[in-house]
Amino acid sequence: VLIIRGNDVKRMIERGLESIEPEEPKSKIVIKPCMRNLKPYPENVPSSTIEPIVSFFKRFGKGILIAEASMGVETAKAYKIHKYLEVARKYGILLIDLNKDLRYEVTILGSLALEKVSLPRTLRNSYIISVTSICETTEGICLTMGNMLNVLVEEKWVYHGKHYHEYIVDINSYLKPKLGIIDMRRIRVGDKERELNTVIISKDLVAADFIAIKLAGLNPDDFRYLYL
Repeated sequence: VLIIRGNDVKRMIERGLESIEPEEPKSKIVIKPCMRNLKPYPENVPSSTIEPIVSFFKRFGKGILIAEASMGVETAKAYKIHKYLEVARKYGILLIDLNKDLRYEVTILGSLALEKVSLPRTLRNSYIISVTSICETTEGICLTMGNMLNVLVEEKWVYHGKHYHEYIVDINSYLKPKLGIIDMRRIRVGDKERELNTVIISKDLVAADFIAIKLAGLNPDDFRYLYL
């Protein structure tokens, strides 16, 4: 896990990606930000966090997509409000609404709770990068592994019930994101907002989430999926 300190998110992510030397993509690259609604950072990942990731991975000559399935608002509107359209135009990449994507059925062998699910085709055989911030909302705190759960856009029931953490493990085990990035320059937990001036980058999403939880002063026991 890389912990990068600073104030310039562009420079921080550039330094981190150069240092961690991510695995070279063999397929299209899908950047999956966490955008729940139209509220500003830290509740949602801003385009300023995404742009240096796009710029870095352009060197590999693979197609790059940004894909999200906003739940509380139209994804297209979220892209516009959070200024993702500017990044898409600048780098000639597509913005995908996973809520409207074609889907394919999969069986997850050896799953803890999810056996058969419907997934967006955009994610099929993709090099996935999960990007989040830290902000506690009524839905809880979304980290890099939890960010992958809303790709099950036709399976909203996964957010309820005792198997929520098992669902997170199953979907990450199947999709296998290659990189987790957490923008912790500023975090909000409860009513308290703090400046941490930190970005976390890791090839191991379990490790990334665990370190982010500790730095945020949270209890890892509340994130049972880490132990699973």
